[in-house]
Amino acid sequence: RSPQLLQNNKLSMELLALLTPRLFAFLVGPSKVEPWSREDGATWESAVRIEKCRFLTETGCAGMCVGLCQRPTQRFFNEVAGLPMAMEPNFDDCSCVMTWGKAPLPRDEDPAGKQPCFQWCPTAAIPDSSASTPSSADGESISAPVGSQQLQQQHEQQSDSACYRLSQRN
Repeated sequence: RSPQLLQNNKLSMELLALLTPRLFAFLVGPSKVEPWSREDGATWESAVRIEKCRFLTETGCAGMCVGLCQRPTQRFFNEVAGLPMAMEPNFDDCSCVMTWGKAPLPRDEDPAGKQPCFQWCPTAAIPDSSASTPSSADGESISAPVGSQQLQQQHEQQSDSACYRLSQRN
């Protein structure tokens, strides 16, 4: 394997954190660098808080967030690039924290994978004749709307959700 410019050290992780808001803004929206405390007690300025993730608010789907963004991004940086990075989406306010230098949680311990569909999720409304019940990002059965009329009713009931309100802002 050829030498890597960026390594798992404070300087590299903080440099990546400084670049992330500039390079990812078109995809995820505005973000800012914040400090975080490592298990060894050291504080690194390598956590990037995405204020309101454009991907999550545009898709309106927790499963797509986990399956098409969080897991593939973590896998690429951790396994392909060899750079530890964990993503922690917040489904209440549509924010997300990308932490450079932090290993992601194992899949079975990550609460993001157990997030059920939002009641107003457009993907949950698509009938699937091969599945009897909708499932979370990890494939566990959950209750979710399957009919358009039921979706509209639950959409109206859920309209006070913080993430929903954020997705409706211009």
